[in-house]
Amino acid sequence: MGVGSAEKTETGDSPFSFRLLGIGFWQAWWMLVLCTTIVVPPDLSFLGVRPSVWTLLFTSIGFAIAAIIAPRVGSFIERGRMFGVAALLCTVGTGVCLVMRALPGHDAFTGLLLAFLMIAAFGNALLLVMWGELWATLATDRVSQYLFSSYAFAFVLFFGVQLLPEIVTAAAVCLLPLASCAILYSSRDETRRAPSAAVFAVDRPLVVKAMGAVVVAGLAYGIAQSFYASMAAPHIAEGRPDLLVAGACFIALAAHIAFERSAAAPIAMFRPIVPALSIGLILFAVLPIAYGYFGNGLVIVGGYCLDILIMLVSADLAFRAKRPVALFFSCSILVLRLATIAGLAAVDLAAGVGLVSPDSQLHLLIALAVLVILVGTLVFSQSELQRFYQPQPAIRQNRDLEEHCAVMAERCGLTAREAEVLMLLASGRNVPYICKELCIAESTARHHVGAIYRKLGVYDRQGMIDVILQG
Repeated sequence: MGVGSAEKTETGDSPFSFRLLGIGFWQAWWMLVLCTTIVVPPDLSFLGVRPSVWTLLFTSIGFAIAAIIAPRVGSFIERGRMFGVAALLCTVGTGVCLVMRALPGHDAFTGLLLAFLMIAAFGNALLLVMWGELWATLATDRVSQYLFSSYAFAFVLFFGVQLLPEIVTAAAVCLLPLASCAILYSSRDETRRAPSAAVFAVDRPLVVKAMGAVVVAGLAYGIAQSFYASMAAPHIAEGRPDLLVAGACFIALAAHIAFERSAAAPIAMFRPIVPALSIGLILFAVLPIAYGYFGNGLVIVGGYCLDILIMLVSADLAFRAKRPVALFFSCSILVLRLATIAGLAAVDLAAGVGLVSPDSQLHLLIALAVLVILVGTLVFSQSELQRFYQPQPAIRQNRDLEEHCAVMAERCGLTAREAEVLMLLASGRNVPYICKELCIAESTARHHVGAIYRKLGVYDRQGMIDVILQG
């Protein structure tokens, strides 16, 4: 299906596309590499820094490369060979790491193992960038539902794969990125929205504030993960109970989003971040160390929600600015990854030279919780996020409102029913009135409102009016 096409009726919701959960295969692979010893030996260390830090660093380099070449390449997802490149790098890199991991005396091959880990990480970055390009152009109003459901699905895969026999687990880890690539390739015919027809203001100070908030959250996340690995993990017999907590929370979030069907997808993703990070850090600091996984589980929820928020917002901003999505997407994720790396590495290095004691670690966690709350309420709050989606105010042209709506409906590829709903919304009518006027169910009316907002690139009525008046 091309731009503006839709596999739906004029009076019903678009069908749920299970293909769009395919990013969950990528996320499950990422978690298995970072959070288990299946791919990387537990005793592996290079320059005093743990393998997870190197994996994040290599992936960050991949994002940097994608950002550099994006202006010349354009859209990665439109180049078929990129799917093969991403699948090959991820699968081969992971496979060789698994083989070397099983060899006796693998300590002698640390440099070589890290080299193939770098290859896998590069493929991982390319694959995620292409998923970001797909999210940027999807016309569906279910974006938040798909992303939360994908991450919930990833947790199911994460634990399910580890229950398999060892050789099957190894094969599954190699095949997960391949499956994600194949599903992404088949998803290119999902309903796409037309190129942005609106003019949006670029508020550079707002972008700086957003990046500052991302850095603080990334540092807090990285520091918490480093403390968990060094303080709590040794007191836990086996497994990752913190990820069980995080998985349960994501399943609950996915269920909530499925019932709520909010038209404001970025807001739905933003709301859990500050509470999850701050409460998680506090619980980690005050609970007995053996129960620290409850706090770290919430920290992971906050970190992953921040991940998907950045994915969506950066892709949306690039789409509206008519710039390469890979450029905006890669730069945004790169900032978060580098902040996380700084948090992880700083604690590792400080602990290695005896600068961080157990007591000071707990005090630092409390201080980080307070900092996250301050940043999320005073520096970059929900109202600042909404400003990202505020169009450039326009002076109404010499034409009536109905003509403005008709022009914008055609430019943005709205269906006939969506054009009717747009006109009623612009006239000040609410959802109950629209249901009565068009003889449709409330759920259907809300679906049309969400689809209109998505195609216009806004998430509230005021932004919609501003876009209409630009027509």
